Amino acid sequence: MEENQGIIIEKLKKINVDYDTLKPFMKKYLIRIEDLIQDKTSERSTGIKMIKDSRFSLSFISQSLECSRTTLYNHDELLKRYIELSIDLFETDDPYISYDKLKATIGELEVKVNKMISRDIDTELLRVENENHIKKLKENFDQINRLQARNAELSKEVHELRLKVNNSSKSSANITNLREDK
Repeated sequence: MEENQGIIIEKLKKINVDYDTLKPFMKKYLIRIEDLIQDKTSERSTGIKMIKDSRFSLSFISQSLECSRTTLYNHDELLKRYIELSIDLFETDDPYISYDKLKATIGELEVKVNKMISRDIDTELLRVENENHIKKLKENFDQINRLQARNAELSKEVHELRLKVNNSSKSSANITNLREDK
Protein backbone atom coordinates (compact mmCIF):
# COMPACT_ATOMS: atom_id res chain seq x y z
CA MET A 1 0.00 0.00 0.00
CA GLU A 2 2.83 2.41 0.89
CA GLU A 3 4.69 1.64 -2.35
CA ASN A 4 1.47 2.08 -4.34
CA GLN A 5 0.98 5.46 -2.71
CA GLY A 6 4.33 6.56 -4.16
CA ILE A 7 3.23 5.32 -7.59
CA ILE A 8 -0.08 7.18 -7.23
CA ILE A 9 1.71 10.41 -6.27
CA GLU A 10 4.03 10.12 -9.30
CA LYS A 11 1.12 9.46 -11.68
CA LEU A 12 -0.87 12.36 -10.25
CA LYS A 13 2.10 14.69 -10.78
CA LYS A 14 2.01 13.78 -14.47
CA ILE A 15 -1.58 15.01 -14.67
CA ASN A 16 -0.85 18.06 -12.49
CA VAL A 17 -2.76 16.94 -9.39
CA ASP A 18 -1.40 17.24 -5.85
CA TYR A 19 -2.09 14.10 -3.80
CA ASP A 20 -2.15 16.01 -0.52
CA THR A 21 -5.07 18.19 -1.67
CA LEU A 22 -7.33 15.18 -2.33
CA LYS A 23 -10.14 14.17 0.00
CA PRO A 24 -9.70 10.92 1.96
CA PHE A 25 -12.38 9.01 0.00
CA MET A 26 -10.59 9.92 -3.27
CA LYS A 27 -7.28 8.70 -1.87
CA LYS A 28 -8.93 5.39 -0.89
CA TYR A 29 -10.31 4.94 -4.40
CA LEU A 30 -6.93 5.74 -5.95
CA ILE A 31 -5.24 3.18 -3.68
CA ARG A 32 -7.82 0.50 -4.59
CA ILE A 33 -7.46 1.33 -8.30
CA GLU A 34 -3.67 1.19 -8.12
CA ASP A 35 -3.86 -2.16 -6.25
CA LEU A 36 -5.94 -3.58 -9.13
CA ILE A 37 -3.56 -2.15 -11.70
CA GLN A 38 -0.55 -3.63 -9.90
CA ASP A 39 -2.29 -7.03 -9.68
CA LYS A 40 -2.98 -7.01 -13.43
CA THR A 41 0.57 -5.86 -14.15
CA SER A 42 1.91 -8.73 -12.09
CA GLU A 43 -0.38 -11.21 -13.88
CA ARG A 44 0.78 -9.91 -17.23
CA SER A 45 4.45 -10.22 -16.23
CA THR A 46 3.84 -13.79 -15.09
CA GLY A 47 2.07 -14.58 -18.38
CA ILE A 48 4.90 -13.08 -20.41
CA LYS A 49 7.43 -15.13 -18.48
CA MET A 50 5.35 -18.28 -19.06
CA ILE A 51 5.16 -17.60 -22.80
CA LYS A 52 8.90 -16.95 -23.01
CA ASP A 53 9.66 -20.09 -20.99
CA SER A 54 7.38 -22.21 -23.20
CA ARG A 55 9.83 -22.14 -26.11
CA PHE A 56 11.70 -25.31 -26.90
CA SER A 57 14.73 -26.40 -28.91
CA LEU A 58 16.59 -29.51 -30.03
CA SER A 59 18.71 -29.33 -26.88
CA PHE A 60 15.65 -29.02 -24.64
CA ILE A 61 14.00 -32.05 -26.25
CA SER A 62 17.15 -34.20 -26.13
CA GLN A 63 17.61 -33.34 -22.43
CA SER A 64 13.93 -34.03 -21.67
CA LEU A 65 14.06 -37.38 -23.49
CA GLU A 66 17.41 -38.12 -21.85
CA CYS A 67 19.00 -38.95 -25.17
CA SER A 68 21.95 -37.44 -27.00
CA ARG A 69 21.44 -34.92 -29.78
CA THR A 70 23.17 -37.34 -32.16
CA THR A 71 20.22 -39.70 -31.66
CA LEU A 72 17.99 -36.96 -33.03
CA TYR A 73 20.28 -36.59 -36.05
CA ASN A 74 20.23 -40.31 -36.93
CA HIS A 75 17.91 -41.99 -39.44
CA ASP A 76 17.99 -39.35 -42.16
CA GLU A 77 17.57 -36.69 -39.48
CA LEU A 78 13.84 -37.49 -39.32
CA LEU A 79 13.53 -36.62 -35.63
CA LYS A 80 15.58 -33.43 -36.08
CA ARG A 81 13.50 -32.31 -39.08
CA TYR A 82 10.30 -33.15 -37.20
CA ILE A 83 11.40 -31.07 -34.19
CA GLU A 84 12.50 -28.16 -36.41
CA LEU A 85 9.15 -28.18 -38.21
CA SER A 86 7.38 -28.22 -34.85
CA ILE A 87 9.51 -25.29 -33.67
CA ASP A 88 8.64 -23.32 -36.83
CA LEU A 89 4.93 -24.02 -36.39
CA PHE A 90 5.10 -23.19 -32.69
CA GLU A 91 6.92 -19.93 -33.32
CA THR A 92 4.38 -18.88 -35.95
CA ASP A 93 1.87 -18.32 -33.16
CA ASP A 94 4.40 -16.85 -30.72
CA PRO A 95 3.55 -13.16 -30.28
CA TYR A 96 7.06 -12.34 -29.07
CA ILE A 97 8.72 -13.76 -32.15
CA SER A 98 6.20 -11.84 -34.26
CA TYR A 99 6.98 -8.76 -32.19
CA ASP A 100 10.73 -9.25 -32.66
CA LYS A 101 10.26 -9.69 -36.41
CA LEU A 102 8.07 -6.59 -36.59
CA LYS A 103 10.57 -4.65 -34.53
CA ALA A 104 13.38 -5.71 -36.88
CA THR A 105 11.25 -4.80 -39.90
CA ILE A 106 10.43 -1.41 -38.39
CA GLY A 107 14.14 -0.83 -37.76
CA GLU A 108 14.97 -1.69 -41.37
CA LEU A 109 12.17 0.54 -42.64
CA GLU A 110 13.33 3.41 -40.45
CA VAL A 111 16.83 3.06 -41.91
CA LYS A 112 15.35 3.11 -45.43
CA VAL A 113 13.18 6.12 -44.63
CA ASN A 114 16.18 7.98 -43.20
CA LYS A 115 18.19 7.17 -46.32
CA MET A 116 15.31 8.38 -48.52
CA ILE A 117 15.01 11.58 -46.48
CA SER A 118 18.74 12.13 -46.83
CA ARG A 119 18.52 11.43 -50.56
CA ASP A 120 15.59 13.83 -50.94
CA ILE A 121 17.44 16.55 -49.03
CA ASP A 122 20.52 16.04 -51.21
CA THR A 123 18.34 16.12 -54.34
CA GLU A 124 16.66 19.33 -53.20
CA LEU A 125 20.02 20.92 -52.41
CA LEU A 126 21.30 19.93 -55.86
CA ARG A 127 18.14 21.36 -57.47
CA VAL A 128 18.63 24.68 -55.68
CA GLU A 129 22.33 24.65 -56.55
CA ASN A 130 21.48 23.95 -60.22
CA GLU A 131 18.97 26.81 -60.24
CA ASN A 132 21.66 29.12 -58.86
CA HIS A 133 24.12 27.93 -61.52
CA ILE A 134 21.54 28.45 -64.27
CA LYS A 135 20.85 31.96 -62.96
CA LYS A 136 24.58 32.69 -62.86
CA LEU A 137 25.00 31.32 -66.41
CA LYS A 138 22.20 33.57 -67.66
CA GLU A 139 23.85 36.54 -65.99
CA ASN A 140 27.17 35.58 -67.58
CA PHE A 141 25.56 35.18 -71.03
CA ASP A 142 23.92 38.59 -70.65
CA GLN A 143 27.27 40.12 -69.70
CA ILE A 144 28.96 38.37 -72.65
CA ASN A 145 26.30 39.76 -75.01
CA ARG A 146 26.76 43.26 -73.57
CA LEU A 147 30.54 42.97 -73.90
CA GLN A 148 30.26 41.65 -77.46
CA ALA A 149 27.98 44.56 -78.36
CA ARG A 150 30.42 47.00 -76.76
CA ASN A 151 33.29 45.27 -78.57
CA ALA A 152 31.42 45.68 -81.86
CA GLU A 153 30.86 49.38 -81.12
CA LEU A 154 34.52 49.89 -80.28
CA SER A 155 35.63 47.96 -83.38
CA LYS A 156 33.42 50.18 -85.49
CA GLU A 157 34.89 53.28 -83.85
CA VAL A 158 38.42 51.96 -84.42
CA HIS A 159 37.58 51.28 -88.07
CA GLU A 160 36.13 54.80 -88.50
CA LEU A 161 39.17 56.33 -86.81
CA ARG A 162 41.51 54.37 -89.09
CA LEU A 163 39.59 55.64 -92.09
CA LYS A 164 39.90 59.18 -90.80
CA VAL A 165 43.59 58.67 -90.15
CA ASN A 166 44.05 57.25 -93.63
CA ASN A 167 42.05 60.08 -95.15
CA SER A 168 43.94 62.67 -93.19
CA SER A 169 47.23 61.04 -94.19
CA LYS A 170 46.23 61.27 -97.83
CA SER A 171 45.17 64.90 -97.37
CA SER A 172 48.48 65.69 -95.70
CA ALA A 173 50.31 63.94 -98.49
CA ASN A 174 48.36 65.93 -101.08
CA ILE A 175 49.03 69.16 -99.22
CA THR A 176 52.69 68.32 -99.04
CA ASN A 177 52.73 67.50 -102.72
CA LEU A 178 51.01 70.77 -103.56
CA ARG A 179 53.56 72.73 -101.55
CA GLU A 180 56.37 71.03 -103.32
CA ASP A 181 54.81 71.79 -106.65
CA LYS A 182 54.78 75.54 -105.97
